[in-house]
Amino acid sequence: MMKILKITAIALLMTGSFSSCLTKADSEYYEPIEIPVMEYSLQETGCWWTNKKHEKVFLINSNEEFKKYIECTDNACIYPSIDFSKHTLLLTNGVAYNGVAEINSIFLKVGSNKYTWNVTIRLNAAQVIEKWSTAILVTKLTNKATIVKYVQQ
Repeated sequence: MMKILKITAIALLMTGSFSSCLTKADSEYYEPIEIPVMEYSLQETGCWWTNKKHEKVFLINSNEEFKKYIECTDNACIYPSIDFSKHTLLLTNGVAYNGVAEINSIFLKVGSNKYTWNVTIRLNAAQVIEKWSTAILVTKLTNKATIVKYVQQ
């Protein structure tokens, strides 16, 4: 009987010591929270996105960074201004194997400084390979935010 009590006591002590090794980040659980987004478009501005890397999310937090991702036909082009003190611009792109009819975004907070960007591409019947880009404005994020992108076509 005494031997069983000793084994049980040792097992309980070991369980407690292992659980105390977990960091706060390991034990955090976040219910995904949808973050409101506003689409940012360059249509009819005479400007276009210059990012060439597909499957990447570009997190833009200043006008200086923004200018690295945009090109215009001339210097007189006007595009919507962004208040980078309150907002972050997220930019991504990809390739579709049919024509692109519509692009929709859902942005979720899934952890402390961790986000998921779900991009849904609605295709049309055109038999073309088409490059696409989309940009959204969200409430200000830090440059250290981790964003995982999922694309559904």
